[in-house]
Amino acid sequence: KMIELSSPNYTINVRNYVSPAEILSIFKNLSLQNYCYAFCVSTPDKQILMNIGMSEGSEIGDRIYRKIGNLPGWKYGFTGRYGSDMKLVVEAVEKRFDNLKIHKDDVSIHIWDTNDLISPNFNSPTVEAEKKLIKDCKEKFGCIPAGNIQDPNDRNKSLVHRKHFDSLFEMNE
Repeated sequence: KMIELSSPNYTINVRNYVSPAEILSIFKNLSLQNYCYAFCVSTPDKQILMNIGMSEGSEIGDRIYRKIGNLPGWKYGFTGRYGSDMKLVVEAVEKRFDNLKIHKDDVSIHIWDTNDLISPNFNSPTVEAEKKLIKDCKEKFGCIPAGNIQDPNDRNKSLVHRKHFDSLFEMNE
């Protein structure tokens, strides 16, 4: 079963937290090891997809934690290079939408759990799920999120589909 842009497994409203570390504990409690995420900002008239991404293995929730800590509006946010790519995401989104000022209290994070997904090719299921979310976004809005500098669908073009690969070799059982 593949994931849908319109139905994340979890939604986290950043306004409900006083520190980025609180959100890290959500990921630990859910044991979210492999997941895709989307940062959305709500304005009075619409929801804007800021950025779609994915994370696999390593430290549970660490990528989201680093990104969240770089949203404007925290009393004690992050400084320096730690997750600073989020500052570029905020900048790109504010540039695309006139008069938009992003504040953490208007941001929600949509999470798709990819732990149990199976990939149709030899790519990781999480990478394939991220590509699908980006494709869904393109179909729905006509473009990828402003905060995605590169479309993941343009990477790794020469993938062999698993069914095709299997058809090339006779399996002796």
